[in-house]
Amino acid sequence: MKVKMETEAEAGAEVKAEASKSVHTVAFVTSDGDNIQLLEHQDFIGPAHFGSPDRGSVPVGWSFSPAMAALMPTVLDYVRDGLSANDSLSAGPSGAGYAYPQLYASNASDDSIDMREKFAEATAALMAAAGQTVVNVIGVTPSAESVAPLMAQPQVKGLIYFTFSVADMGYAALNGN
Repeated sequence: MKVKMETEAEAGAEVKAEASKSVHTVAFVTSDGDNIQLLEHQDFIGPAHFGSPDRGSVPVGWSFSPAMAALMPTVLDYVRDGLSANDSLSAGPSGAGYAYPQLYASNASDDSIDMREKFAEATAALMAAAGQTVVNVIGVTPSAESVAPLMAQPQVKGLIYFTFSVADMGYAALNGN
């Protein structure tokens, strides 16, 4: 079954400054963007995923390592050149490398290096090189404090938070909350 979803431009909708409380926003994100070896493999670019003839029929975000800008720029170019109007690349998880920013100590109160800030800066630099503005963050429990350095970066316009707790709970650790 194919689903036709109109973009805001097609529907003639105006973007509202405030989100309505009666609306839920759902994001479809394909994730495994931390697995750099997968992103250049036929499994990703082949017909089952990014190379699907149905890709582009609905809005989908693709979790894609921003490190590809440095490690495999030709693969990044191939994917970016193939994006449809309904595709977007988000940096993940959690940006510069598979990390839990929540577990980095914040040392803002002393003269030591703030690891959250350094990670955020590295992530933003790679995201800029990759042309990304949204980052997927992985963590245990959502924490505004742990993602504040990422959100303070001019390159970062949005964030998708994946919870991960004990291994047998995986990304469902918050049970839908």
